[in-house]
This record gives sequence, C-alpha cells and structure tokens, in this order.
Amino acid sequence: MPVYRKDGRSVLFIHVPKTGGTSVEHLFRANGWEQGFFSARYGRGTLNHLMVCGPQHLHGEPLEQLFRLERFDLVFTVVREPMARLRSEYVWRHRKKEQVDMSGSTVASWFRRSVRRSRENPYLFDNHLRPQHEFLVPGTEVLRLEDGLAEGLRRLSDAHGLGLEGGPEQFKDSSSGPRRSADVEISRATRRMARRFYKRDFSTFDYPRP
Repeated sequence: MPVYRKDGRSVLFIHVPKTGGTSVEHLFRANGWEQGFFSARYGRGTLNHLMVCGPQHLHGEPLEQLFRLERFDLVFTVVREPMARLRSEYVWRHRKKEQVDMSGSTVASWFRRSVRRSRENPYLFDNHLRPQHEFLVPGTEVLRLEDGLAEGLRRLSDAHGLGLEGGPEQFKDSSSGPRRSADVEISRATRRMARRFYKRDFSTFDYPRP
C-alpha cells in the first residue's frame, strides 16, 4: 500500500487492485507527496519477484502487522462494484493475448479455476482477486469509484487539508486497451460464484447483489 508523506504528515492509501488506484497515486505525486512502500517493477531480478505480493497491493492483515496505523494522519481506500471489478480483472489478466474469448462460459471457467486457486494461494494474481473487504483496517475511509473518483478525492482533500489540486487523471480501467471490460459476458454461473465469493463486499460497501 503506498505511503505518502509531506510536511510532516503521513497518509496510507490502501490500493485495492482494479479500482482506479493508479490515478490516485498519480494525483498525490503530482501534488508533491513523497511516495513510499511501492514497487511497480515485476519479473525476474526485481524485489517483487521475491515476494508473495507487491507492497502496494497488501491487504488489511499484513498492514496491521507492519504499520503503526494510529500514527497515520489518514488511511483511505477506493472500492468498486464487484462485478465491474471482476470484468476489468478478466480483461487485464488476458491483456497480452491477441485473441480473447469473452463468452460467458469461458469467463465462468476462468473464474471457477481462479477461485479454486485462490483457496490455495490467497495472494493469487498479486492480490487482484481478493475480496475488497479484506483490505480494510480499522478507521479506513472508503470512497466508492461509482460515486465519482474526482469528487470523492476533492472531499477527502478538503476534509483533511491534503492540498490535492487538480483532479485525478481520467480513470482508465482495463477497457482503455483494445478490449472493453463491458464486453466481458457474465453468465448465471459467474454471478452465482461471485455472490458467494464476494458476498461480504456487496453488503459491506452497499452494492446490490447481482
């Protein structure tokens, strides 16, 4: 999770994957906040290659063990409607393929396999599949992407005196490439699995169940 420091103040941004977090990170850096606990490089020869998960995608439990959370001036996160996040993740996961099958049956098979794999490795895909409620720590302020990222960050900045001038760069999810996440077909089977796997996300963040 990126840590931002400026003028003696510290902010912990809990970056839930596929929720617009990169835009948030750019905004803080553009306003002079020093970014730490972050490593964007992956692959052999990098620090992330030696870790179960990149530091910027850690969830609540290890964060509570690593940090003195009471010393932060602000802890916040951005969440997203679970089905939209799932669609975005499917496109991202297949971004390097020339042809991607977005049919409902193929998406369901992929999600079924992924859920099964996550039971053995909860950090699967650099924590991209993990339910969002597991990223929370006590006192986390939550912004919902659907409520407007720019407006949410403006309110957060005003309330906490963060001095975030300008808005975040236009949010680009996985649909910014040649494929649109909206075109990922969600079958009944996928909805059923998502209702179970992300059950607490729907209730915790007040999203309607699909």
